[in-house]
Amino acid sequence: MKWHFIKSLMWFCAVVWTVSVFTSCSLMKDDRDDCPMGLYLKFKYDYNLERADMFKDHVGAVDVFVFDENGKYVTTRSEMNAGTYRPLADPSYLMPMNLSPG
Repeated sequence: MKWHFIKSLMWFCAVVWTVSVFTSCSLMKDDRDDCPMGLYLKFKYDYNLERADMFKDHVGAVDVFVFDENGKYVTTRSEMNAGTYRPLADPSYLMPMNLSPG
């Protein structure tokens, strides 16, 4: 009698688990409306004697050259610190790469 109860309980749990797995997909939603879209580059300069990220302290300008899969030049993106405008000194700086798909 006890074995029959345990077997029935296991069967019931398996059915409940299966039903919950197949019906719970509608409960999950990726809300990416406020997420930035596109490609952003983050720079890091830690190959130095300090073994720390020294990018914001030692880099004053960055040039990024973009090539396609065939090695053909596509565009260049540049950023530099100038006067009081110092975007590269911000540790959270991300360079937006406004590239067309393909």
